[in-house]
Amino acid sequence: MDLSALSYRQATIADLELTFRIKSNSLRPYVEEVWGWDENVQRQYHKKNFKPDNIKLLLLNNCEIGYLEAEYTEKGIYIANLLVEHNFQGIGLGTKVLNSLIYEANSKNKTLHLEVLKVNTRAKNLYERLGFKLTGENEKKFIMAK
Repeated sequence: MDLSALSYRQATIADLELTFRIKSNSLRPYVEEVWGWDENVQRQYHKKNFKPDNIKLLLLNNCEIGYLEAEYTEKGIYIANLLVEHNFQGIGLGTKVLNSLIYEANSKNKTLHLEVLKVNTRAKNLYERLGFKLTGENEKKFIMAK
């Protein structure tokens, strides 16, 4: 697959349902394993925490296939979510997005921070491969930084 066709679009309030669908399609198995999946609870949580200003939709050939949610502070960049539709996982999209964030953070002398569910070993392996280090953990998540 040609990853040079990857582009970004700033999310708007109208993308609430789209981002929930992407989140459901990519995170549901992990959330089910940790907390259980209650559709109404997840919808309400997503709606309450939806901040389109922090979200860039990932487009491949103009098709919305995921999103990056990042919060910028003086000290660093917190990756709240990097979610890719299940059918598009494992082809290098996450690596490409993360590498561009790593480049941006380095050029601004900022640290990248994220949390990953312990049951999501695939994502943790990706972060470790790209140089993220474990900085802490709690019962359900690893806390990592680069």
